[in-house]
Amino acid sequence: MRKLFGRRWVTIGLLAAGLVGLTVTGASAGVNYNASPPTGSFILGPGCGNQWGYWQTYGDGWQPTSSADYSGADVYQEPWLPVNRCDGTSYNVLTQTTETASSYWDFTIQATHTENCQIYAYIPSNHAGDYDTRYDFWATNGNTLRTTWLGWPGETVNQEPLAGWIQIGIDLPVPAGTQILAVTLSNADPGAPGRWAGAGDMAFTCQ
Repeated sequence: MRKLFGRRWVTIGLLAAGLVGLTVTGASAGVNYNASPPTGSFILGPGCGNQWGYWQTYGDGWQPTSSADYSGADVYQEPWLPVNRCDGTSYNVLTQTTETASSYWDFTIQATHTENCQIYAYIPSNHAGDYDTRYDFWATNGNTLRTTWLGWPGETVNQEPLAGWIQIGIDLPVPAGTQILAVTLSNADPGAPGRWAGAGDMAFTCQ
């Protein structure tokens, strides 16, 4: 079973790293709007037990929304875990011209070799209408707690017409030695402030 590791220090590393001076060379290839996680994917997020990692929001203004997110076992399509289920809870926050709030999904990957990961985001069915949602991928080394930006989907996501699963990480290479694979969501949308950015569950499958 995957174990939790250094949650607070991972988050501090992400906050400190920011996006200053980063390039897009590590970006994964695009977004797949017609994709669902394969059976056996690990689910974590606001409505789940998060035994596969950790989820947290930062900044002010986050509001819960019930019955808008994924509802089911925290291992996707595996009903043999009746105790650990995702209950459909999501969170949302208003967008601003610059980032004032963010959401973090920290998946405990413990990669002993370079792994290829597929990452899926659940877009809540209510209060998710941000036109330019920005996701980013990060790796935290277990020995030095050094956080490295891995890339982003290569485009922002218009949440307005969406509800349900989309794939935001396609064949994302995660280096050996990575303990935590993190996804972040920013509420910065300078082109359309005042919209709701929705943070739902996230699904991970790596090999």
